[in-house]
Amino acid sequence: MREPTAHSPDLFEGLSSVQRSVVEWGQGPLLLLGGPGSGKTEALARRVAHLLLESPSEKFRILVFTYTKRAADAIKDRIEIWAPGRESRLFIGTFHRFAAEVLRLHGSHVGLQPNFRIYASTSDLEGILREALNEVRLQGGEIDEDDARLLPVLHRLRMALIDPSNAPSYVLDVHLRQRIASIYGAYEHCLERANALDIDGVLYHAVRLFQRYPALGKRYRTVYPYWCIDELENANSAQYALLRAMARQGFNDVVAAADPEQSIYAWNGGGPLTIERFIGDFAADIMKLPSSTHVNIDLAFIAKNLLSHVRSKSTPESPTQPVTAGGLGTDASVRVGRLSSEHEEAQVVANDIARRYEAGAGTFAVLARARGLLQLVRDNLDMLQIPSAPAQPRGGFSSAPFAWLSACLELANRRRDLRQLEVLCSAFGEMTGVRLVPDDVIAEAESTHQDFLRKWAEIIVDHEQANLAKRMAEYVLEFLVRKADYTEFVYSARSAFMQLTSSSVWHADTFPGYADDERAWVSQIEPTLGSGAPLEAFLREIRPRPEQEPSGVRLLSIHAAKGMFFDHVYVLGLAEGELPSFVASSLGERRSEIMSEERRICFVAITRALKSLTLTCSQTYGGRARNPSRFLYEMGLPNL
Repeated sequence: MREPTAHSPDLFEGLSSVQRSVVEWGQGPLLLLGGPGSGKTEALARRVAHLLLESPSEKFRILVFTYTKRAADAIKDRIEIWAPGRESRLFIGTFHRFAAEVLRLHGSHVGLQPNFRIYASTSDLEGILREALNEVRLQGGEIDEDDARLLPVLHRLRMALIDPSNAPSYVLDVHLRQRIASIYGAYEHCLERANALDIDGVLYHAVRLFQRYPALGKRYRTVYPYWCIDELENANSAQYALLRAMARQGFNDVVAAADPEQSIYAWNGGGPLTIERFIGDFAADIMKLPSSTHVNIDLAFIAKNLLSHVRSKSTPESPTQPVTAGGLGTDASVRVGRLSSEHEEAQVVANDIARRYEAGAGTFAVLARARGLLQLVRDNLDMLQIPSAPAQPRGGFSSAPFAWLSACLELANRRRDLRQLEVLCSAFGEMTGVRLVPDDVIAEAESTHQDFLRKWAEIIVDHEQANLAKRMAEYVLEFLVRKADYTEFVYSARSAFMQLTSSSVWHADTFPGYADDERAWVSQIEPTLGSGAPLEAFLREIRPRPEQEPSGVRLLSIHAAKGMFFDHVYVLGLAEGELPSFVASSLGERRSEIMSEERRICFVAITRALKSLTLTCSQTYGGRARNPSRFLYEMGLPNL
């Protein structure tokens, strides 16, 4: 271990002895284990700051992998407190973001052009699959009517890093096994022809790149001699394979933080096995952080009780610690309630939140496995005029005007992108009533040797009178086709939107999501216009993101709440068939790994609370009778 040099004394303020050891850790592999709120991420962030502070004249960079963008932003904010002005020496982001950057720089070695597009939406991927099936059919291959539903199969193959030639060995269905190689190969060919990747292909191709070109891994190990990984328990097999493909020839300067009890992404390939593999592959030392002391004693007891069942393969080693719980409407730190239906459950919870929210009692979150329950709560909160934030941030543009604007820019960058032409035609038809069939545009473009964007705009200008549709198409021709000035195009299109929303032609409410799209555009995207950035760079920022951390009552799926903490947490749907899920309830303890995952999901939910936890269930869900969840008993709570 290197001797620490002079640094800011504040860097170690408030840290435990274990956290301080992590911050001062020099070279070599380390795994930091700790439960919710134990300070794993804080120690990791300050370690990075320490490395930066003790090497002010050096050029090396530090690589920090996180599971979500939100986690990356949180770590970045912490590092900037302790080591301000050193952002250029960091990469902090998800495995996918890092892999995408690697492919934009070096993807030509695996047949990718730098301006490739990443398809994440189901509609885009279904379109690629349709093209692939048609290609197989034209080549005389066999196609089954069910093959149009093969996306989940392709998703699993690519997550497992299996290429088309080896795919038949991994398919159980005999009839599909005979077709999968040609379908998968055509799917890959169609993506390549569109210069695109599906979301799973980002890791798939990045791993291939590092495996085929070991010198590239050596270059990254030189530039990034220190790696940190947050929430290692979430990493799936493809993400871990990327880590191993980069860390060849004995490289092991990796520090990872993890909590096996918060591993809730088995459906995505994550799990405790990743932690075991890390310990074995890197021969990592292990440090353990004590549990958080900032949680109410009753909350700590029920978490400990459930945790004893998570860890046990049969009966917990120690007896469950009984916990006194109050009912809804009381001020107890742990409250339990059973209602008649999910509708009453949502109404009662919303009323209870309103009573406490108006008193300024702190931060609130409602968690549930089913999004339908969250929507019911939101509907009731709306009626009570209590602000709430939806469960998931929206991705992309939902309103027709902004979807059209985005598609125009994407097509200006990739003039023969079939997916974007389909979006453009659909959104423009919804916005103006002028509907062009994409196949007609493609046919005319092919016959005149022109690109899709130019031909689409020319068809509109030639066939429409002086109206909204023609005006929009003229903007495309003027600024995107003839001048290649995307900034002027955006200003012109946005000006037209603003004029139209104040006229009788249409208004913002005509298109659901328009107000949210406009707010995101104005706050996050429009300020970057006029900077001179290439169109490709601008497009990477074009998808709207939440302007700031949402205010009001947070409505979150349990998975989305991981890593967050709130003063008051409500967990709904604690019934057999809901949490645990129907599959887990049906199998019971016969499939212990499935039930263990369900317990970990419940553990994550209840450990989001700092001051109070409210657990509810209903006698019926969707009209079907449900018994209270076994997890309530395992927490040491009274029978309902």
